[in-house]
Amino acid sequence: MKRTKHSIKTISAVVLILSAYIAKQQAQTNRWSQTVLIWGEAYRVNPRGCIVGKEYGMSLVNAGRNVEAIKVLAESEREELQSSWYLKRLGHYKKKKRTTKTDQPDDNDNDDTDDGDEKEMKLLQIGRMENIIRSRFKYVTALGNAGECDEAISLIDEAFIWMEQNAKDLLSMKQQALEDRTTRSRSSATTIDTDATDVTMMKSINSLIETNLDNQAYLYVAKSRCASDVASMASLAYAAIETRPTMTYAHDHASSISEIVQSVRQRGLDPKDVKAIRSRLSEDSQTVELSFAIATGTS
Repeated sequence: MKRTKHSIKTISAVVLILSAYIAKQQAQTNRWSQTVLIWGEAYRVNPRGCIVGKEYGMSLVNAGRNVEAIKVLAESEREELQSSWYLKRLGHYKKKKRTTKTDQPDDNDNDDTDDGDEKEMKLLQIGRMENIIRSRFKYVTALGNAGECDEAISLIDEAFIWMEQNAKDLLSMKQQALEDRTTRSRSSATTIDTDATDVTMMKSINSLIETNLDNQAYLYVAKSRCASDVASMASLAYAAIETRPTMTYAHDHASSISEIVQSVRQRGLDPKDVKAIRSRLSEDSQTVELSFAIATGTS
């Protein structure tokens, strides 16, 4: 049986479901007004503060002022990527490594200290990048809410490349740390100091692994919100849950998408054929509204 113009009418219920979901989100915007004022004043005084831009930008997003948030969060990301704090911090480790070396060899000297500094520097780099990725989530959320999904998806895909590399590096470091500890244990080279260092290092690695997984889930949700059809929205929403099964944010998003998928299927439609349309209700609107339509040529 061919799907005709009548089929488009059947999607209206789906639109209503999502509209109710959006209305629920927008009902929260009023309570963010005071937060916008607080962080807005902090941003006016110190726009280059390490957390001010991110917090102000996210308060604008929560208040539905996404276009304004994009400008703030874009500038915040540029500052973070070129952070003098980050560069100075790395320089501190490099300087520390140079100044701890002596011209004369020490019979008790070994490479463990230098190796530890290198690992600490690597963890610092990964941690800094994961913080930037978390900030990017806020940025792409603003972009998606404002209908700038092409740019948002490009930035999300770039962040996934970073996260994949971080995950590989962290897994490698964890495996190496376990092997080193086993080797020292067998050779009786373990001391109270090395034990403490091992525990601290492993805690740092495991904490960053958790952060990496959180960021993946957040960005799956962000990408789901920008997907072009209902099937893709659902696939990405479920990927977020698979990545972080206990994340409430991911479950809440997946639940809203599941209602849309169910409504689509109840009307005999394939979610792949139901396209997401993002449009602004007015020229000065800072948030797009979602509607749906059947793909042209579907039969």
